[in-house]
Amino acid sequence: MVIPVIVVTVIGVAVFGASVISDSADYEIVGVNEQSFYSNTIKIDDTLVDVQIADTDVKRTRGLMFEEQMPYDQGMLFVYEKSGNYSFWMYNVEFPLDIVWFDDKGNTVHIEQNVPPCTTEPEYCKVYDPGAEALYVFEATAGFVDMFGINNDSKFSWVVEKTT
Repeated sequence: MVIPVIVVTVIGVAVFGASVISDSADYEIVGVNEQSFYSNTIKIDDTLVDVQIADTDVKRTRGLMFEEQMPYDQGMLFVYEKSGNYSFWMYNVEFPLDIVWFDDKGNTVHIEQNVPPCTTEPEYCKVYDPGAEALYVFEATAGFVDMFGINNDSKFSWVVEKTT
């Protein structure tokens, strides 16, 4: 009976270990650097926001999973290589979010407010589909949209152009 427990443990580490971010550069685990977010500042209308940039498949998959609620001047910006209809879900997210989709010109194309965490199995999590093409998706603590008056006419821009 010891062997199955070890096998399950090894499989669990292999499957779930890839979704955990390590802030230490000392680790030589494959994929750690690929999961490290860098920060930048964006502007939504007249509001400056410090964001973590999720610009790879690994980072976008990780997103805000297991993170604590953020102050209202912080968020995460998902950056894609090309415009598309990018759906989101809240699996393993610990707090409600506001989600705003922007097109390649920085125009708002869809807003979802106060999106609750998914507390069930993944197959039962609600998927939030913007129904429009976007190049950027912004996530912030729920209440951000109302607090800063974000609406369908809001614009996104870089304060300092994206760098890696």
